[in-house]
Amino acid sequence: MDTVAYRSSGSHRSPVATSMAPHASGATLLFRQTAAHRVLHSDELLRMIIRFVSSAASYTDEECEAKATLASLAVVSSALSEPALEELWSFVPDIGPLLLLCDASTALQVPTPERSPRLFKYTSCIKGLILMSGKVPESLLDPSLHVMFPRLQELHWNVFFNPFVQPFSQFVVPGLKTLNIDIDLPIAIDTPSETDEESGAVDEEVLTELKALPDVLAGTVMDALCAAKARSSTTLTDLRLYWANIPLASPAEGIINVIQSLTRLESLYLDVRVLACSRDALCIFSTLPVLKTLEIVNPGQLPVKPLHLNPVHDGFAVLDKLTLELPALHALYIFLRLSQCALSLGSCRVILIGEASHEVQLAIAESVMGKFRRATPHAILFDFSNYDEFKTTHRRSVISPISPVVFPYLCAMSLVDVRLRKVAPGTVTDALCALLAKAWPRLRKLYLHPDFYADFAAGNSNGARGSLLTLRGLRSFAEGCPDLSNVIIMLDAAGEHWADEAQSLRQLTSPRPVKLRLGMSPVTSATAVAVYLSRCFSSIKRLQFGENDGPPARREMPFQQAEWKCLRALLLHGP
Repeated sequence: MDTVAYRSSGSHRSPVATSMAPHASGATLLFRQTAAHRVLHSDELLRMIIRFVSSAASYTDEECEAKATLASLAVVSSALSEPALEELWSFVPDIGPLLLLCDASTALQVPTPERSPRLFKYTSCIKGLILMSGKVPESLLDPSLHVMFPRLQELHWNVFFNPFVQPFSQFVVPGLKTLNIDIDLPIAIDTPSETDEESGAVDEEVLTELKALPDVLAGTVMDALCAAKARSSTTLTDLRLYWANIPLASPAEGIINVIQSLTRLESLYLDVRVLACSRDALCIFSTLPVLKTLEIVNPGQLPVKPLHLNPVHDGFAVLDKLTLELPALHALYIFLRLSQCALSLGSCRVILIGEASHEVQLAIAESVMGKFRRATPHAILFDFSNYDEFKTTHRRSVISPISPVVFPYLCAMSLVDVRLRKVAPGTVTDALCALLAKAWPRLRKLYLHPDFYADFAAGNSNGARGSLLTLRGLRSFAEGCPDLSNVIIMLDAAGEHWADEAQSLRQLTSPRPVKLRLGMSPVTSATAVAVYLSRCFSSIKRLQFGENDGPPARREMPFQQAEWKCLRALLLHGP
């Protein structure tokens, strides 16, 4: 009796099956067929296994190992080969693997299924593709080749460092769902100085090409968007246009009109300079019937001319998430243009770039409260910086800390997810935490950091203890927010008195494990802090300290590192 352990192709029989037949009874073979062997006959179960191997990598950052596992599965059995290869080729992060499939003739001729069968076999599996402009062979840029990617759903087109712009509209295929266009060229497109001209440092031909680059980029992007309008208008749900460090040319005016035709858009990420091209930009976006996420940003923090937009009176019927990452006055202006529109947001993120006066912050806070108080958003994020000053040395600008004037307005909203970074020193006190905890009983996630960088910039290397809340403030959130599960906070936990204070506190019961990240919080007695925290949270799933979060002056402190390590051991593993 022969038993085929794996699905076979043609007359091929698995050697495992052949070796099993003489040594197994019929009952044993039947049992094996009804267990592991049947899995190999089920396409659904096989693909579930393959997807598990692939998805596990995204959570463990072991992508290379997962790809190696998929490759092994592809050659170990004909049953596993097809689904493993499909998953292995489902997302291609660069053009390199495709070039390996091209024969010598592909470099000179447009590939066809007959001429390049291996190339077409695997491109038919690709669902996600990242292309770097300047790296794609000319033969693969033929407009007829959109048939090469029949299952493509996600396309990333990047222009980084290399100013050679290639067309990519042929990759915008029917059925495309996500189109990400990332342009980041740190190239100065200016008139050369007299010194440069005299020294011959500037090639006139190169300079001419650089000056034409914004128009070339805008034209290339427009061609791709027009292709999306023609081929993918009923399927495209996500559009991202990141355009940093290079002027936005006049052809970009047509981008707004093309976006209007993409009626299935659910997520739109856009340069604020595109809005400056049309007074009706916001009004047009408001007509997109299923738009759920709108992000308006200032990539590269380039100068932005004043906006002149018509007010929005209605629309944005299902808009759930709004992000404004802009200079303060531009963010305020957009809020004012939306003042007459009845939005029902689930989350709002405001990232102010550069200086923001108390008056401007107050006006934005009033706009947020007036627009979203009735909608009770699940999240509101006031982040007045979109980069870490301690890790980034370029593009540094003046950052205004969050003013105390915004807190009365934030207390008027029942928030669930709150991120407040770089709060003005001295603002976050234990008393304020008690008020916030009372105002946000549904709070689940909290990110609350003072602007301690200002203390170090002023020469106070130890930080301003008075500007930090203490463990008492954290206790207020533990008492008033029973659903709290994720906390990122800076506090003063120094001293040995916390164990004595904890004796008078009742033990709180956490309905779910809590994750704590305490940044550069000073701890001088791990034992005392452990006693206090254990009274606040009955179950702590994770405890982290931001060893790399603070200024260099506070890193690499052996004593502090030892206390943090001891505290983690006491709370996560017990005494």
